[in-house]
Amino acid sequence: MIAPALRQLREYARSAFDQTRGDRFTSLQLAAAAVAPLFAGLIAAWLTRTFGVTHVSFVFMTSVMCAGAFFGVVPGLAAALVAFCIYNFFLVEPLFSWQFATADAFISLVLFFVAALLTGLLAGRLRAQVTFSRRQLATTEALFDAARALSRPLEPADIYEVLAQSAARALASPVYILTPSPAWRVAASSDPTQALGPSEIDDIIEAAAAPLIVRDGFAASALRDRDGVVVGVLATRAPNIGVDERNVLDSLSRLGAVALDRGALMAEMSKARALAETEQLRQALLNSLSHDFRTPLATILASATSLIDYERELDAAAKRDLIAAVRDETERLARFVSNLLDMTRLEAGQLRPRCVSANLFDIAADAVAHARRRAMERNIKIESAGQTFAPAQVDPVLLERAVLNLLENAIALSDQGGTIEVRVATSGSTSTIEIVDDGPGVPADSQDLIFSKFYRAPEHVGRSRGVGLGLPIAKSLVESMGGALTLRSPVAHERGAAFTIALAAEESPS
Repeated sequence: MIAPALRQLREYARSAFDQTRGDRFTSLQLAAAAVAPLFAGLIAAWLTRTFGVTHVSFVFMTSVMCAGAFFGVVPGLAAALVAFCIYNFFLVEPLFSWQFATADAFISLVLFFVAALLTGLLAGRLRAQVTFSRRQLATTEALFDAARALSRPLEPADIYEVLAQSAARALASPVYILTPSPAWRVAASSDPTQALGPSEIDDIIEAAAAPLIVRDGFAASALRDRDGVVVGVLATRAPNIGVDERNVLDSLSRLGAVALDRGALMAEMSKARALAETEQLRQALLNSLSHDFRTPLATILASATSLIDYERELDAAAKRDLIAAVRDETERLARFVSNLLDMTRLEAGQLRPRCVSANLFDIAADAVAHARRRAMERNIKIESAGQTFAPAQVDPVLLERAVLNLLENAIALSDQGGTIEVRVATSGSTSTIEIVDDGPGVPADSQDLIFSKFYRAPEHVGRSRGVGLGLPIAKSLVESMGGALTLRSPVAHERGAAFTIALAAEESPS
């Protein structure tokens, strides 16, 4: 009956040691655990002499339990052994002797020793479990934070930094990330003050040939991309590299490899998207140039040829008409080229406004004067809300060009005999220029695209002869001066479009 109990006790102790194998203690902690029963002996002696207390074993049990709870299993067992010796030598008859007066005293001492051992073992195991739970919680939090951080698109340098800091939190030891391109170097470190030695770097390089290597106080795990190529190594220094530490290294290296793969794929997708957009713009530009440039060039060529070949047969009025056609088509070509150059300069950031305090009504009036010569049979009116306008900080040349582009768009989309209104107003801290036409308006499904480069609504293809750059350029010019360009359509009776330029008005001096 005793033998099975002893075997069960042995198995229990073995399992306790297995679960607390990672429990670490220092020599100072071991010494403190051994001293604890000495204080317990002094307290027990004082209780015996002062109050006549004879059963003082609980005092020693308390010291053993405290030693195990604060310092771990091995210090707890050491405290149990010291407590047994003190209790036997100083408090059990005969005093100051290792002998036993009776068999009952021997059995009591044996039971006390067993109870002390179990108390130290249980207290130490409880401490080890608490420590293990805290370490597992810290590891889980570190892995979760790393997974959350790496789920966002990051640059490789940011990915390495996240891996190093997360692994350092989980392992409580310095962590290093090495990359092989162009040569092996430390790409990130959780503690830059602790540099790697040459032998350690060699061991890390060796880790590139295996998923995980473990040396004395050192471990490394390779990061591999989707093709199995090594893109980095996650390494750590630690006094004890156990299964948990290996799992953390393996999990973080896999997370890092996935994040690097995702970043590479997103970079490839962005490059492919940029190439597709570039190809689309190139195709749209070629289509516009082949169609919209060919028409005015054909008109210019035909007019010039007629003037040369039929100079004598043509009267003065016919010659004037041909010359006017050459002039109009040349101006049209100049506007096309100017729009293309403006868009190129805007995208390159080379077209910067030179803002000064200016009157928006005067700028709008100048644009109307230039547009009326091209308006043919359309009536352009400019009106103001009030007699005074708050000036605004704008570039007069660029703002006039933006208004002129909007007027040309209104001329192209309105009917002959129609009316185009330009309204200038100041309301509070905002000054506006609104261009309103009475054309067919902009369809709802085209309003989100109307400011896109080279876009022309299908309903406007027969009306407009532009390349689809006037509105995008106008919007970019206005926004470069801190303003906004918006569209409202229809305006009235399911027809018309109103483009509004809104700019910040200058505050009047108080």
